Amino acid sequence: MFENWRLIEDRNQYGSINMAADYIALKQFHPGDFPVLRLYTWDRLTLSIGKNQKLNQINLKWCQDHDIPVVRRVTGGQAVLHGNDITYSLVGDVHNQLFSGGILHTYQTISKALFQFFQKLGLSPVLQPHSRHQRQKQASDVCFEVPSAYEILVDGRKIIGSAQRQTSLAFLQHGTIPVDDQVPLLTHIFKNMSAEKLYSKITSLETLGVLRNHSLEDLWQLLINSFQEVFHIYFQKQGWSSEEMAAIEKEAIDFQPILQAS
Repeated sequence: MFENWRLIEDRNQYGSINMAADYIALKQFHPGDFPVLRLYTWDRLTLSIGKNQKLNQINLKWCQDHDIPVVRRVTGGQAVLHGNDITYSLVGDVHNQLFSGGILHTYQTISKALFQFFQKLGLSPVLQPHSRHQRQKQASDVCFEVPSAYEILVDGRKIIGSAQRQTSLAFLQHGTIPVDDQVPLLTHIFKNMSAEKLYSKITSLETLGVLRNHSLEDLWQLLINSFQEVFHIYFQKQGWSSEEMAAIEKEAIDFQPILQAS
């Protein structure tokens, strides 16, 4: 039996709007609602940082000088560069049989669709069983330097970064798949970060040669198809209602970019 999920596709949004939209999707989710998959892009290069991440290793002045806003997520984890990526978020009921096993189980469940996406691209993904203890031991300010539990590696390097937050009713997981090579920019955004070290830890669809055969639209649709096939679902494409959009715009005030102290 096929289940219905809601699909929201957002293009070229401000960082504050993207972060507020994910939060509103979580905040306004009610038991019995369809799970909500949202795919989105950014209006410019934007750095998102974890809810409690410190700023001491981020070159805020360089980001400001190069028009790269820095926004804070409602999820944990470390900094992620957006704008040359595909970003997804998924909101669902923590009592749904698919997602009722806690945070790690939900990561593992969602990773099945992401794993299939990379297989469709002709890659050889490997699921990374990574414990909390291991991640803390290898902690870094750059999200992509250290694999989280049930994240995916290709050629031994991280190809997707995800973060999650749960309430008593619902969860939000969002993450990013780098399309273009981000390493040259990351060496400027983060202090004391070498390209050599980053290239040993992370990769992108460009680096893997995927862009020779696939456009951004191809990648977008393949990701949607992967969720449909793995979870046996139908998507109902439905944009934000006027009430939801008003709530997002109001919430976006709390997600304004972080500025360099004068």
